[in-house]
Amino acid sequence: MVTGASGFIGTHLVRALHAEGIQVIATDRFEPIAPLPVEKFLVEDLVDGNQWPKYMEQVDTVFHLAAIPSIARLEEDEYRRVNVEGSKRVARLASRHSVQKILHMSSSTVYGIPEKYPLPEDAPIQPKNPYSKSKAEAESAFIGTSEAIVPTTIIRPRVVVGSGRAGIFGLLFACMKSNLPIPMFGGGQNRFQFTSVEDLVTASILAAKEETDGKHQTYNIGCDVERTLRGEVQGLIEASGSSSRILPIPSKPFEISMAGLYKLGISPLVPEQYQIASANFVLDTAKAKRNLGFQPKHANGDGLIEAWEWWSKRNKTESGLRGIVRSWKPKYQNALQKRE
Repeated sequence: MVTGASGFIGTHLVRALHAEGIQVIATDRFEPIAPLPVEKFLVEDLVDGNQWPKYMEQVDTVFHLAAIPSIARLEEDEYRRVNVEGSKRVARLASRHSVQKILHMSSSTVYGIPEKYPLPEDAPIQPKNPYSKSKAEAESAFIGTSEAIVPTTIIRPRVVVGSGRAGIFGLLFACMKSNLPIPMFGGGQNRFQFTSVEDLVTASILAAKEETDGKHQTYNIGCDVERTLRGEVQGLIEASGSSSRILPIPSKPFEISMAGLYKLGISPLVPEQYQIASANFVLDTAKAKRNLGFQPKHANGDGLIEAWEWWSKRNKTESGLRGIVRSWKPKYQNALQKRE
């Protein structure tokens, strides 16, 4: 079973599982824009739905991806309702049936603002905002309660990119398409890790298959980082054929201004984004490489280029002020779902 199956990561995961001959029961509150190769697709809310739980007894592995993303800009209660209570429901139902393994997709934001570089899995969990707090609490639903008896592997990826990803990158791409300057907070001298969605899917399937002797596991997943964020963005600009130039901006004034705009409800970035924009944020993936045999096939910037190529084909006219305005305040990470 895959929850959140029509999302950006979920869509890629379902197709990869199908390619391996694995039957999938999928659920999401949104339908996919194109049919997915699944046995059954259930359009339901994670917390209130009453159809998808009936299928839990038919599955041996649950990939739990469903969550409200940070850029949804919702109240804390809604993040908790879906991300925490929904996860508790998944853990509770899995424990009542014959589920043998849960793969829970968490977030690197549970670490808060990184204090180490690179960050290992045992780094302090110190989330700062409603979204990241809900993701940290969701982890506890699978490993810290009396009902958390199904062996669970928690995956903490860095920023996931690839074909189908939009979100705040749509604003970056709209600027590139118009050959406008690209603001780079702190000059982009920090190391900023991305995760190719294809690599994340590979790591997730490897982790789901791992024999853990009934124990819980946690893995950081991300690409290998070999150059600065400025270097990654410059590589993206060159690959796109854009004539945009990078415009360095002091990080502290930027963060203060973004915080002010966020309070007014007009910031293009959410706290999880602007608070770490100039930080060195790289996860240590040595454990996944050692235990799972995981080895990212994509360079750190490859997924950005794939996302650009996907976006530019879908948005041939999204340039100039119109493109900037349309991309200014995204609420969704991807455009792979049918929404009302």
